[in-house]
This record gives sequence, structure tokens and C-alpha cells, in this order.
Amino acid sequence: MAAVCCGAWASADTVWIESGAGGSLEIPRVKITKIDDAAVYFATSSGTEGNRELERVLRLQIDNEPVFSAAEEAFASEKWEEATDGYLKTMRTATKDWMKSWSERRLLTAANKAKRFDAAVVAYIPLLLARPDEAIKSKPTPPTDKKSPQFTVAAQELSRALASGSLSTEQRTALLSMQLDVERARGNLDEAGKIGEELMKLNPNAANDPANAQAIAEARLSRARLALDTKNYPQALAEIKAGEPIFILPGQQADALYYRAEAQRGLLDQSPDDNALKDVALAFMRVVTVAKNLPDKRHMGEALLAAAQLMEQLKEPAVAAGLYAQAAEQLKGAQAEQAKAAAARLKPAEKTNP
Repeated sequence: MAAVCCGAWASADTVWIESGAGGSLEIPRVKITKIDDAAVYFATSSGTEGNRELERVLRLQIDNEPVFSAAEEAFASEKWEEATDGYLKTMRTATKDWMKSWSERRLLTAANKAKRFDAAVVAYIPLLLARPDEAIKSKPTPPTDKKSPQFTVAAQELSRALASGSLSTEQRTALLSMQLDVERARGNLDEAGKIGEELMKLNPNAANDPANAQAIAEARLSRARLALDTKNYPQALAEIKAGEPIFILPGQQADALYYRAEAQRGLLDQSPDDNALKDVALAFMRVVTVAKNLPDKRHMGEALLAAAQLMEQLKEPAVAAGLYAQAAEQLKGAQAEQAKAAAARLKPAEKTNP
């Protein structure tokens, strides 16, 4: 009997988990029975049942599932493009629900790392529908290239999901918010505007429900950004004002402050007085105060550059030079070079300043 038992488990599943100090521990010859939001569950060759918390699981290898196992190996090795392709294939062919849900989680991480927006949206949609609080933390970022072919797949997946008749208000709100982001990033401003109107008509009081608040907050920010793109500065300010009570995440607060400052700058007269310039410069510096504490320092460089330009208009070369120098440290490419040149140009004026 022992020989039969061991033979039966000779080709089985394997789980690798964290073992402390950055190491890993292999748990071989098990059979994974399910995966839920908390843990991976398995049975050993002796029939003993066990589980490990999701946060500790580094890698899985499943018997007779070579594509999935290869994707897991690539994920563990940080080969993000290879992992992305493997999880996409697994999601199309998975025969076990737990394998599909695990692949969705892994795919979202791998695709974001690989900058595969199309694949990230494929994984984001089911996660958004099942666990919106978890999904919002890993929301995919659209490509900067408006003609990227990745947009086509993303738009198709979102349209397919929105065609479902069984969506809750929360789910439809979140999907529309993502769809609005996609169309705005593609440069389809008219279509984005229509989606934005649909989104806000869907449930005017949706933001009062904490479960919907974050999706509505993202929608408000997207509409504000869209208004800025079309130079509708009053509309941008109105969207930010309406969303103020629900901009609770630091990143959202940084977005809101930056969009407000941009709108205020857009509304400046051709010959603004000093007080108006100072007010807008201060608005951009409020962005810096929040952004400097964020991991991605979002909008910090752009806000410093805008504040520097305004201070130069105010004939404050010393202050402007310092802000330009700080902006150059945060920005990249042409903007960084522009800031460096401006700082260098103003240095002589700074030295001669009484």
C-alpha cells in the first residue's frame, strides 16, 4: 500500500512559500484543492490537509498544467512579459475556477510591470467585479501613446463587460470610470465626455455610499482631467469641488490639487495682477506638499515648474531659480532640460539681487 501511495503522488503539485530572511521553502508532492481570498489549500500524500496564507505564497507548480506552471516560474523570476503571456493563456484554458482567479491576480501584477495595458485590463475587470477594493489599488495606467494597439483590446473588454445585464450600480460605475480613462487617453474626447455624462447620471447619489465613493472619486478626477484637456476650466473646477468630500486617498488629493491649480492658471487673465499670480503659485505649491510624500511623487515636478514660471512672472528670480532647480530633479526629458536651463539663466539675477 505504501508503494502505491507514494507512486500516486510522484507527480503532483508543489507550493513554494516565504521562509523568512528572503528565503523560500518548498512543499512538494501535494494536491492543491482550492484558493480563496485568504489562502492556498492543499492535501498531502498522507491525506493531511494544509493551507498557507496568500501573502506567503511565492510560486505554484501544478501537475499537468505546463503553461500555468511556466507562468508561475516566470513570475517568480520577474520575467514579466513571459508571465503575462502565460497567465493570459491559462485564463482562456483553465479548467479549475481557483486556477483562473489566481491567474487573474498574478496577471494584473505581471501586466502592470510589463506595461501591457491590454492584458492588465483583462485581469482588472474580473477583479473589479469581484473585489473592487482590492482592484482599485492596482488600477492599470493607460499608455502615453494615443495610437497604441493595446487600447483596442482594453476597449473591447470593457464594452463586453458593460454589456452584462447583471451589473450592480457599483460595478457599472467602476467599469465606466475605467472606460472613461481609456477614451481620454486615446484622445477620444467626445466619446469620453459622453461616458462621463452617463457615469454621473447613473446614480447622482452614488458617492454617498462608501462602497461607491472611490469609483465616483476616480470618475470626478477623470472628468476634471477631460475638462482641462478641452480647456473647459470652469467645468474642471466644478468637478473638483463636487468631489472634495470623497478625495480621501493621498494620490487622489494630489490629482485634485493639481487639476485645480491648472484650471486656475488657465483662467488667469492675459495681464493678471500680482495677487492672482501669487494665488495660483500657492495652489501649485500645495500640490508639492502632498506629492512629496507619495511613492510616485505624482505631479510634483510639473507643479514645481509651474510655480517657478509664475514666480518669474512676479519678478522673483531668486525664488524662481530655486523652484526651477527642484523641478529639474523631479522631471525627465525635455521638461527637465527646460527647468535646468531656466535655473541657470536666473542664477546671475539671483546673485545681483539686493
